[in-house]
Amino acid sequence: MFKSWFAPAPRYRMHLAHQIIDISPNQTVLQSALLHGVNIPHGCKAGGCGMCKCRLISGKVEQIIENTAKLTSTELNSGIIFACCSVAKTDLQLEIITDSVTISTSRDQAPARV
Repeated sequence: MFKSWFAPAPRYRMHLAHQIIDISPNQTVLQSALLHGVNIPHGCKAGGCGMCKCRLISGKVEQIIENTAKLTSTELNSGIIFACCSVAKTDLQLEIITDSVTISTSRDQAPARV
């Protein structure tokens, strides 16, 4: 009976930008990515700006903040989440989205305009 009270919180893994990242309990996707050197574009870190959009390829997240920058129904249907407001509930596979371009490369590579 007491065993479940002292059981460690589950840890999940996130596949993002060609890296496997451990996610600590109650840590947002954005916090985990930044701690491991993966730069997800972000601004407010509270769901207001909408800059930290990612596509959830597989897994489940819980939105911990009511986002004020609302996602469209098209975005929701294609698995778009806000990384700053999402906490992993399973292992995850994500793609970073910036300027309507999906980035799944390492942080040292980024699309450029000439």
